[in-house]
Amino acid sequence: MTRPVIAIGPEASLARAEGMLAAHGLSALVVTSHAGEVVGVLSRADLLALGRRRARMADDPTLLHLPRHDVGAHMVRDVVLADPDEPIERAAARMIERRIHRVVVALDRRPIGVLSSRDLLRAIHEARIARPLASIMSSPVHTVSVRDPVALAADRLAEAGVAGLVVVEDGWPVGVFSQTEALFAHDAPRSEAVEEHLCAAMLCLSQSLPVYRAAKLALGTRARRVLAVDGRELVGIASPLDFMRLLAE
Repeated sequence: MTRPVIAIGPEASLARAEGMLAAHGLSALVVTSHAGEVVGVLSRADLLALGRRRARMADDPTLLHLPRHDVGAHMVRDVVLADPDEPIERAAARMIERRIHRVVVALDRRPIGVLSSRDLLRAIHEARIARPLASIMSSPVHTVSVRDPVALAADRLAEAGVAGLVVVEDGWPVGVFSQTEALFAHDAPRSEAVEEHLCAAMLCLSQSLPVYRAAKLALGTRARRVLAVDGRELVGIASPLDFMRLLAE
């Protein structure tokens, strides 16, 4: 697990939560009470969905419009907690079942760490799981063009139910546009091109590469997405959940 836990109170503003997510490079914040107990989780996905919905309702010219609400009004209260001695395989299975990218490790509801998808990548590498990348990749790949408006990309994230899109130019991946990029583009005009906001932190790897090597490369480069290619053809994408399934089997 990763520690220490970066936590926020339910009375904090959504703007403060957005700033903390960006400052610490996190995908979610643990919400704790004054007594230090876990009461919820607020993720980038929660903020993105709320911000896009509010922007459309208000016909706001910017990509996102976060209301001046507190964290407690929008956090997810049904938090998955894990004991520190719980087998990692069981934790991975629970994450897959709930389609979440983290569980909070707690003692008496007090957080002591977070087990994330990156932690599970380390476990996969250490176990030297040698199955080919093609055996875990998802296909088809959800894509967006570099010339598409950023609002279309943000909406496609929500409609497809995925955390990231592959940005392509002439059919070849040139970056990713994920929930993180959507939040960073908070004040961007809706019509601005995705090209202005894409992230180049991706890996294009042969679909025959052993999974444990892909996991090590993803960790070492801090790549946000692992793309599987066959020559010059994009054939799949391996998301954190795809990697997790190896530990849950």
